[in-house]
Amino acid sequence: MFELVVTLPYASCIGETEIAMVATNEYNRINSIWDKAKEEGTILLSDQELISAFKRLYFKAMKKGWKKKILITSGNRHTWYRSSKRAWVINPKCTNGYQGLKDLTHSVSHWCHYRLHPNDKPHSDNQFWLELRLTNYAYNQKWHLGTLKKRTSCN
Repeated sequence: MFELVVTLPYASCIGETEIAMVATNEYNRINSIWDKAKEEGTILLSDQELISAFKRLYFKAMKKGWKKKILITSGNRHTWYRSSKRAWVINPKCTNGYQGLKDLTHSVSHWCHYRLHPNDKPHSDNQFWLELRLTNYAYNQKWHLGTLKKRTSCN
């Protein structure tokens, strides 16, 4: 791999750039999986499906279950952990370019990477491989085809 300097969207505000250890074309691997999932089904899941997906993604990454609350939100709020609420907050219709399962997988990979490797940069090799692993897991489980709905509809 080679180093690639990437200017973050908020870099102009704080005057920072970030060294991404993984080449941009490597992230195309993740995006191609999501493109394929969109062609086969949908990545815009129901609230209950996203909650179930979060629990499974977190367990896959951290090897332990999530013990805190999980909330659904809307509006201009990103999918992320909110310490003020002591809960993971999921926005099914986030407007940051990602939505649904893609947004959830991306956010969970960053959060878990931060917890597993607190001294790593946010877009290090470790984070890339974790996001790729979680993306492949979600795709192989066929969540985009509604397999989570079948499991959660019994409630």
